[in-house]
Amino acid sequence: MKLNIKRDDPIQLELGKGGPRVKKRDRRTIEKEILVAAVQPSNKTRLVYQANLNFKTVIPYLDELIRKELLNFVDSRLYVTTPKGLGFIRAVKRLEKM
Repeated sequence: MKLNIKRDDPIQLELGKGGPRVKKRDRRTIEKEILVAAVQPSNKTRLVYQANLNFKTVIPYLDELIRKELLNFVDSRLYVTTPKGLGFIRAVKRLEKM
């Protein structure tokens, strides 16, 4: 069954050529989401799910956040946001409001 959707049809405009358009998140937003998830000590699995990432993608972010002292690795398996990381979260939220 073939659908006849006109070019100016709202459905067509929303879907575009290749399907729904998804806005990509920037690095700062992803880092903020990881830090928000780690306000309570969290394992890597929880951070992956909370930030909507995969295990392969999250590793470089975790390494960078630890290097910048925004995130700590404690008890050999838990990550927790540092006070500096909390400041980063507040700064990003202020930027998002602009």
